[in-house]
Amino acid sequence: MLGTLDTADPESNHRHASVCAAFTSVYNVTGMPTMSVPFGHDGQGLPLGVQFAAPLGGHRQDT
Repeated sequence: MLGTLDTADPESNHRHASVCAAFTSVYNVTGMPTMSVPFGHDGQGLPLGVQFAAPLGGHRQDT
């Protein structure tokens, strides 16, 4: 995916977005709280990230 964004070709953006959106669409549709956090780089210098998700409407109950 790195280097595939071509702003001169909007159709290219749609084709490549579907690959990344596969990991986020369920959260977008359900409204679940989610965040993506940068996590550093791999051995080849490519960026890594972690995605955190929480249950919808979840809350902490103190006992």
